[in-house]
Amino acid sequence: MKSKTFTEICAALLILLFAYTAVSKLLEYDKFIFQMKLSPLSLMGILAPFLAWIVPLLEIILVGFLLFPKVRKAGFIGSIILLTVFEVYILGMLVSGLHLPCTCGGIVSMLSWKGHLFFNAFFIAVAYLGLRLARKKKMEQPSKIEYSARPEA
Repeated sequence: MKSKTFTEICAALLILLFAYTAVSKLLEYDKFIFQMKLSPLSLMGILAPFLAWIVPLLEIILVGFLLFPKVRKAGFIGSIILLTVFEVYILGMLVSGLHLPCTCGGIVSMLSWKGHLFFNAFFIAVAYLGLRLARKKKMEQPSKIEYSARPEA
């Protein structure tokens, strides 16, 4: 019972994170594109309009996966992947030494790059814990295979 509760808490935290950031990015679409174009990665300038739709869309899809227990494991895996990509981007920003604005939406954008690094690491840990608990829960469930009685000859 405890693992189910903790799995639900992990999913809820990720749902709140992704729903909030997706809506913030969509509401501040022009600002999101502008800030991505400031990135020291030249490819970001070209990809910004595309990423401005894809990133929030992926976040919304992850919210959908995390809402439903049957596909929640996929939601946790997708969360780990997306958050890890963000983490690599954040590390790139830290290494660049530039003081560029964050492309996150809302209150999250007020964090420093180091703050983002720890914030993301926390949510990667939440997603990993949720995945581990979801897998553990699956292993603890009895098999649903039904055996039919063989007729006696």
